[in-house]
Amino acid sequence: MEVIKYQEDHFEALFSYWKKLGEQVPYFFPVSPEKWRECLLEDKLEDEKLFPFQEVFVALEKGKVIGFIQYGQPAFAWDENGQLCCNPQIGVIRHFYFDEDRSDAASLLFGAGESCMRQFEIQHAFYHIFGMSCNAHHGKLHHSLKHVDRFLQGNGYRVEHENVYYSLELTECGPPCQDGLQLVPKPIVEPGIRNYEICLRDNLIGTLQIRYLDGLTGGATTDIACLTWIGIRQEFRGQGCGTRVLQRLAADLHSENYRQLHLDTAGTNRVAQHFYERFGFQNRGITRCYIKTAN
Repeated sequence: MEVIKYQEDHFEALFSYWKKLGEQVPYFFPVSPEKWRECLLEDKLEDEKLFPFQEVFVALEKGKVIGFIQYGQPAFAWDENGQLCCNPQIGVIRHFYFDEDRSDAASLLFGAGESCMRQFEIQHAFYHIFGMSCNAHHGKLHHSLKHVDRFLQGNGYRVEHENVYYSLELTECGPPCQDGLQLVPKPIVEPGIRNYEICLRDNLIGTLQIRYLDGLTGGATTDIACLTWIGIRQEFRGQGCGTRVLQRLAADLHSENYRQLHLDTAGTNRVAQHFYERFGFQNRGITRCYIKTAN
């Protein structure tokens, strides 16, 4: 076995390895090879490059990929007050995967980035702010990869945030209520993202945001949309508005040939979890991000 820095001739094997992982991860969407290469090496968020410095190392045995790691220092982040911070002094393990029975590969991959990561007092793994754009920027680790979770927690990382991931089969949703509720699209300011005002009989009662995957995946995923935000104004809560909004959204997406709607919510938000599950969303598992500090 050897662990070496990523080279272009590793691409095909690494892409196949990532797709195999995706068989158990609901947000590893089908993606074109060209878009996946872009996501891995030169990914951007709102047209800004995420990592001015990043490296990828690959674990190989007899030419077969048995794991890989990507780490670096991001160009920006947001602090605990929601303020944008440029060139934050944090290190990020963006991706870290290895075969379940190959803890030796995990140790060597982890060690490949350790000299870089240890210069930062704060280190993140599966950082909740970032992910691959072809994953709709979902960046956390899915609970099915328990061996990765165990390795990280055994090497000083602790869980920072935990989310529950959901998906909804749009073909199983009934028709919306004919009560005057409308989703009014706002002007598009970023490709692949659409913001809506939620209006009920001339009242603005909330907003929502949808992320479409068509462009993010190079046209490989055209039937899944992600709900990244929904908010109902306080005075309209508790009146069934949220359910009616989802009924309208599901019907509109289905009429546009979308098959599924995905979303996630905080692991501590039991109210939201009960709401989505009552509506018919399927719980697809827990996702986690991690943090390690010098103290």
